Amino acid sequence: MVVADDSDIEKVYLDGEAIEVVEKFCYLGDTIGAQGGAGASVMARVRRGWSKFRELLPLLTSRALPLLTKGRVACVRSVMMYGSETWPVRVEDMCCMERNDMRMIRWMCNVSLKNRLRAEELRGRLNLDSIETMCSE
Repeated sequence: MVVADDSDIEKVYLDGEAIEVVEKFCYLGDTIGAQGGAGASVMARVRRGWSKFRELLPLLTSRALPLLTKGRVACVRSVMMYGSETWPVRVEDMCCMERNDMRMIRWMCNVSLKNRLRAEELRGRLNLDSIETMCSE
């Protein structure tokens, strides 16, 4: 299997057999794309994070559960960040992860963008660090 744009490579042969050319594939749980970088991995991890968030939605959006407990229960971030220490993360990838993380945090806090609360304040309510801080540690 060779990862490349279709325009780059027509056919690759190994021992006389043609190898399939693909744009992306999954290797050890990480998505490897033809363009390089971590864009495909970031998007795959964000999708997995949202999947886990939806599984825990009744718990994470419950008004009976204190916000600090929700912050401790939020294993969604670990699902989203799994393997990030090996990614060559670009600014766009970091913004994508931050944006999705804040959407989940706003949902847990029952706050919309119209409330115009700062991200630091919302993360403080849940006692969470930013995604950027987590990646740099």
